Amino acid sequence: MSDWLLVIISGLLMVLVLFVCTKLLGKKQISQLSFFEYVTGITIGSIGAEVITGLDGQFLQGV
Repeated sequence: MSDWLLVIISGLLMVLVLFVCTKLLGKKQISQLSFFEYVTGITIGSIGAEVITGLDGQFLQGV
């Protein structure tokens, strides 16, 4: 498969995974988050971006 197709497929799957994680963590406004929750959210998003753009085929390990 071509690289761009892998990025699109893994991107869609990671968006679904991040959506489920967000639903499990609950709803809060950004102003209600503690510093730890804010940094954790940014870190999870960064890991998701690395899994999407990493073409080494380690999608399940990233999840």
